[in-house]
Amino acid sequence: MKSILRFLSAAIAAAAVTAGAQDSATPAVADAQRPAPVVSEETTGETFSLKERDLIRGLAGELAASLRESAVPTDAPLAILPIVDDRADFAYGLFKIAATDAGRNCVEGRNDPMWETIVNETGWNLRKGSVGVLDEATLTSFGKLQSANLLLYGNIRAERTFFGLFSRIEAELHVSSVNTKQHLWGRAFVRQEPFPTRLAAILGAVALVIVILFLRAMTRVR
Repeated sequence: MKSILRFLSAAIAAAAVTAGAQDSATPAVADAQRPAPVVSEETTGETFSLKERDLIRGLAGELAASLRESAVPTDAPLAILPIVDDRADFAYGLFKIAATDAGRNCVEGRNDPMWETIVNETGWNLRKGSVGVLDEATLTSFGKLQSANLLLYGNIRAERTFFGLFSRIEAELHVSSVNTKQHLWGRAFVRQEPFPTRLAAILGAVALVIVILFLRAMTRVR
């Protein structure tokens, strides 16, 4: 009985390692084939994990679909503020591509000479500031930009679920007009790494065998 249990324990460990390797191999190959994200001049060097990056890519696809169906004007130039809690501007680059794919006239607002000055004037702290509808004073200041009539802004948060085993990405994004001072669009997005069904099936089968062997052993004892 002990030898069987030892064998089953080893099988569980091997299955977990194999499933983990299979789950991580594909994203790594796919990630290597994708273009590098846009990186800002100021970066802490901290990056998202491979799993988190895949989730953010999926989230960017949802962003494109939502913007495509929204009332955000397609002709007005739209600039994207650096995303709060982004890492190495990874989400920023994908969100810019998503806005373009959605048919919006996405421009690089940070190239505007007034960009840094306006951000400092409005006190928009991209790491600690709250996310939501921008007030009129902030939008009025951003109205000095020559390149943009719309602003897309928000935050992104990465966390771990199920005892730290799986990745989860949450993002809250908004679009406001610097001309009319109106909030035009806003939505929260959530993407979570699914539990690997293959590993679940293997562990379930092994657990069933253990229960059957245990019941048989108990029957023999009686």
